[in-house]
Amino acid sequence: MGAVDWRVIPLETMTAAWAMALEETLVGTVASGGPPTVRFWRWDPSAVTVGRFQDVEQEVVLHRCQMKGIDVVRRMSGGGTTYHDSDRELVYSVTAPEGLFARDVVGAYSQMLGLVVEALADMGIEARIKDDNNVMVGDRKVSGNSQRRGRGVLQVHGTLLWDVDEEAMFSVLRARPDRDGKGRATPSKHHPVTGLAALADVTYEEAYETLFQRLLKGRTYIVTSWTEEELAHAEELVASKYGTEEWNLVL
Repeated sequence: MGAVDWRVIPLETMTAAWAMALEETLVGTVASGGPPTVRFWRWDPSAVTVGRFQDVEQEVVLHRCQMKGIDVVRRMSGGGTTYHDSDRELVYSVTAPEGLFARDVVGAYSQMLGLVVEALADMGIEARIKDDNNVMVGDRKVSGNSQRRGRGVLQVHGTLLWDVDEEAMFSVLRARPDRDGKGRATPSKHHPVTGLAALADVTYEEAYETLFQRLLKGRTYIVTSWTEEELAHAEELVASKYGTEEWNLVL
């Protein structure tokens, strides 16, 4: 992908609203000529993210999220609704000028998720891409991904499952294998899931390091942190958008 200097924001822990606000902020950074960026994070508290064009009430059992203290946030990207356990997954994103990736959606997914498949192979796990944006081990999903394009920027973000609490997941998600989504909103597709802890003898830290190395392989990069301007912009977005019911709950 050429001799472009990349920026890496190493693993952080944050709320869903902050995570999405920083994702949107990154698009502006790159669109303004800033460096392409790879970042990693985990959630605190646990969260549900819904796709940009989804009906929240069709996808999420909201009263249970409120009872359990689980955040609900709407992404700018498309795709389906996902439950994110604070202790059981690793989240990554790549934000870069569109010209560094394939022009089409499927091609860009193939490039990005091919690296995730390679990282899993490094851990001794045989995986494959399915439905363009999912990484599967056998018939179970281990990684779901979504992407958005705008202002000449491509952003792909995804989840690598470390462990799975299906009881918690399906207590707050409505999607089921035998349920067809209907209506004007984009319905979620259900896949049985699994996590790395059940597939390989690796620690969470080892999985993070392996994914880090694969996503940055062949690239020159610096490990750094957010600028003050980025944090200030993200804080504004949390207050005006990602922390509000108007954005998160109303289609």
